[in-house]
Formats: sequence, C-alpha cells, structure tokens
Amino acid sequence: MAGRNTRKSEYQASYTQAILDFFSIPHTYTVTITYHTKKGDTYEKQEEKPNKLPLLEAFAASLGVTAQTVRGWTKHNKRFADAYTRARELQLDMLVNNTLRGLYNYNFASLAMKNLTSWQDKQVTQSTGSIEHRHFFQQVINKAAATKTKNNRLRAKGFSLN
Repeated sequence: MAGRNTRKSEYQASYTQAILDFFSIPHTYTVTITYHTKKGDTYEKQEEKPNKLPLLEAFAASLGVTAQTVRGWTKHNKRFADAYTRARELQLDMLVNNTLRGLYNYNFASLAMKNLTSWQDKQVTQSTGSIEHRHFFQQVINKAAATKTKNNRLRAKGFSLN
C-alpha cells in the first residue's frame, strides 16, 4: 500500500530470509598472531576464534523491535515460524560445536544451553528395594560413631584433623 506508514513491529516478508542470514554465520574465524622469541626471532601462528553467538535479542534489535515481537511473528506466519525454528537450530549447533572445541567457556555454555533450549540436567536414580527409615538412620548413626572413633585414634597418635 503506497504511502502507508508501517510500524516497526509489523512483520515483513523479508524478515524470513533476514533471520536465516543473521544466524547462518561461520562458527569461527582465524586470526594470525605474530610471536617474538627472546632470541629476536619471529614466527606466526594461526588461531581459531569463536564468532559471537547470534542471539534472538540481537536480531530483534537489528530490526528495531523486541525479541518478544519476533516470537509473536511466529504465531501468525508459518514461513517465518519455520525460519525461526531453523535459526534456533543453527544457534544450538554453533553453541555445542564451539563448546566441544574448547572455544566457549563450559560453564557459560552449559547455562546458555539450558536457557536457550529445552536441554536440562538429568539425574537418574535407581532403587533396588526399600529401606526402612529406622534402619537407614541407624546406619547413619553407626557410620558417624565409627568416624568419631577413627578420628579419636588418629588424634591419640598426634595427627591434627582440623
């Protein structure tokens, strides 16, 4: 519609390709670093560096909208929803591969994966039977008493246990 004043939050068909382009970046780039030895020699070494992880918030900001607005577009446009899903997959692929290569800090990556995806820590506990609470607590008391006895013997031999 000619002359129509469009709001920034209105979806445009070009955003489908834009989100794919934004998230389809190489995982790394290479830099050449020159080193100088104590003897005065120089040598160069190429090092692989991680590219900045593309985030939905940065993509939204590049369009002048919020991430919430971008997520809203997925509800009303199937093509954009598919592109959004693919963008998230590209983001995860980059995050996982750069972490496995040691290019991202593990603690950061672990937290990012939990917050950006449906990944989560899982603990598997398997029980082979039941324990009466009374029996369990008696075992704990017995272990504590045995530890105290061992500690007293060590102290008697002159060991410090602080």
